[in-house]
Amino acid sequence: MSKDCEPEAISPGPSANVGGTIFSARSITEAAALNLAGDILDEVKPKRRQPDLIHSLAMLLDDHGLRRAANTLRERYRK
Repeated sequence: MSKDCEPEAISPGPSANVGGTIFSARSITEAAALNLAGDILDEVKPKRRQPDLIHSLAMLLDDHGLRRAANTLRERYRK
């Protein structure tokens, strides 16, 4: 796992629950984006559509300056 995606046991600052794993976030915006993306991905059915959605969500986060969140999302849902 890369340094950007290290799960935190207890986070003193903003954190996000992505697929059942808690990650520390640098900002409330990053935490909110990760929580929302994780919730969307957890609800997607059928699961075979997840890779396209992961790619799209990660690109959207990247485009809005949330590269660390995009990398965390890619790492967490990598197959």
